[in-house]
Amino acid sequence: MIKYLVTILLLTCSGCFDRTDERPLFENPIFKTECLAGRDNHISDRVIKNEVTFNIESDSGIGEGSIELVEGNWPTKVTLNFYLKGLEGLNIAAENKTIELHDLEATRHETENSSYYEVTLPNDFLATTKRIKLQWIDFYR
Repeated sequence: MIKYLVTILLLTCSGCFDRTDERPLFENPIFKTECLAGRDNHISDRVIKNEVTFNIESDSGIGEGSIELVEGNWPTKVTLNFYLKGLEGLNIAAENKTIELHDLEATRHETENSSYYEVTLPNDFLATTKRIKLQWIDFYR
């Protein structure tokens, strides 16, 4: 009887112990976002498959914030959408490296209700870091 139960248990649970697929147990990364200046600023993230989009909203047009990768890996595509009237200045710092607006391509998109600037971060910039700091300005004053 015991032999019979052990056989059934092993047959029904054989898939429980066999992880032949190489996918990690946790697939979606977790991010912590924070606005460091400006109470009207907000950073939110949206992860879809192997892409993440961070929406940066700034009513005042000037601000700074941070994005930290808490768990997982940076997705293949990381996009920043700045909801601003203009994007005149952008500084992104990570550990010992910095990139600025002139190092990146910013594409303006317009919808019926708003406009935003889309910036895609280079994968090699994110490869060895877990946290980036952002500073943005819509128009120099």
